[in-house]
Amino acid sequence: MVTKVYKITFFLGLITQGVMVAEPTLKKTEKNLSHIKLERESGWVQTIKPQDVNRVLHDVLDDSYRIWDKFFSMNTMGVIAGFLPMYLIAKKGDAPLHRKFYDAENHLNIHQPPTWLKNLKSDPAMAVPFIIYSLSCFTDESSLGAREVQLFLTGLVWAWGTKVVLKKFKADAGLRPWHEEFDRHERSHGGNPSGHTTMVAYLATYTGLVRGPRYGIPCSLYAGLVASLMTVSNHHYISQVVAGGALGVAFGVASYTVFKELKFPENLNAGVATDSQGKVGLMVSYDF
Repeated sequence: MVTKVYKITFFLGLITQGVMVAEPTLKKTEKNLSHIKLERESGWVQTIKPQDVNRVLHDVLDDSYRIWDKFFSMNTMGVIAGFLPMYLIAKKGDAPLHRKFYDAENHLNIHQPPTWLKNLKSDPAMAVPFIIYSLSCFTDESSLGAREVQLFLTGLVWAWGTKVVLKKFKADAGLRPWHEEFDRHERSHGGNPSGHTTMVAYLATYTGLVRGPRYGIPCSLYAGLVASLMTVSNHHYISQVVAGGALGVAFGVASYTVFKELKFPENLNAGVATDSQGKVGLMVSYDF
């Protein structure tokens, strides 16, 4: 099957979360059913697959609108409502559980896990699964690979931003538990919801729904570990961890719903490349 490639050239600045491959010289070439070949005059061939080029002009703002639209849908609100009884039950257990890990008389954390285990909830350690999953688009053979990761990162930003805003509200529910490194006379605000739990719950939900148990199970186990460590190390009450989990799951469901509804024409491909004069342009190919 021969593809006629029509090229529209214009200057364009792009900020994308997908993967773009630009080649200096474009030629009309034959296309099989799975990829486009762009050739340099030297004969070296670079393959651009559909997941690298499809829907490159579908920007983050459009994704953001769709994610928020799904966030306030009945489906996602049902997820949050399902966490409400868990939150209320956990709220009653905040103080008794906290007393098992904090000595109020001496202002010391007690019964703490080993340092190496607590380090698994540190920011550098938590970044590892997010980076691994984000880079997985390079090896994904499906036509939606790059869009899958782009939606994941967009939803992640909104989940992070939402928890930052919620932490600004100064209420009793937001008071952190006592901690030996905090003031022993006055508790700190900004504890509700647990931001770390929000992030890992989002990761586990989105990857589990999109990629299945192979990703969802290990990510869920890690999310449970982080949530537990945040509680026993006296950074959050158990209710704050539950709230963070609810927020992360809700954004994970919303982002997945947007991804699930994406439709791409199988015979149309579009991408960004440079022409022989070095100008950035939009390349469109269509199978007739």
